[in-house]
Amino acid sequence: MEYLKRTRSRLWNKDYFQFLIERVWKIKTPVRVLDCGCGYGAVGLQMLPLLPEGSSYTGIDLSEQLITEAENIYKKLGYPAKWIHGDFITYPFIEKYDLVICQCVLRHVDQPFTFLKKMKEAAQDGGLVIAMEPNRETECDSLYIDRLDYGALCSRNGLRKVWKTEFEHQGRDYAVAVRLPHMMKKIGLSHIESRMNDHVQFAFGDARGGEKLSEDLLEINEWNEPLSEADLKARTDYLINHGMNREEAVGFCKNQQKTGENVRMLRENLAYTQLPSMVITFGRKAETVKFGY
Repeated sequence: MEYLKRTRSRLWNKDYFQFLIERVWKIKTPVRVLDCGCGYGAVGLQMLPLLPEGSSYTGIDLSEQLITEAENIYKKLGYPAKWIHGDFITYPFIEKYDLVICQCVLRHVDQPFTFLKKMKEAAQDGGLVIAMEPNRETECDSLYIDRLDYGALCSRNGLRKVWKTEFEHQGRDYAVAVRLPHMMKKIGLSHIESRMNDHVQFAFGDARGGEKLSEDLLEINEWNEPLSEADLKARTDYLINHGMNREEAVGFCKNQQKTGENVRMLRENLAYTQLPSMVITFGRKAETVKFGY
């Protein structure tokens, strides 16, 4: 939980989120926000202090643990919030919302198009549907670690085959971030725009809380410790079952092992730069035309 809170809190520059709310989305009056796949309410913690007074926030998530944590956090802060423990796709929403938002969700669900359509259904006429997603391809190029080979860090080594297999057989879309404007057009949203998050994360050894930044980098890439033979075999088999040939799978795992060894050697003085590659795409649900007789 602490790891999740630290990493989510580093995704944004506060002034950029304020810019989106005030200058891009032009939110001047209180709004009702629905956060789809809310986790512990990270998006709400960013938004609520910046939204007009009287705004409300509702979060829905499959994880009971995350919903419980969200309730505890928001109670302590005194933020107005409502929590739903359930499946967003099947939940029967009655209320409609001014802003329907998700962050780092569509990349991980099996049917992102279905999820996006449900987001539109939950929006009121004229409401905004907002999806914030990292692009998997640019994620591969976004990490630089000083004293390591940048080319090795951003090597794909057959990953595109894995992504293609996930997409074709599971529906999990590695490129959902760059497809989102087109998906929003297909479901009938208007005034569609995309932006890029301007946050860049960097650490120089112990500077800027470097120890936690470095440890989190190791954890998210699973470089904390050497792989056991059993773990190595399981990963290799997984990659082969998801589209790589054996040579590609073995090469990918060996590259990860070597990178992990090098990073652990630099652990105490690890210096790196990373871009979240977060694409913010939004569109507006059209007003329903009513005819009177």
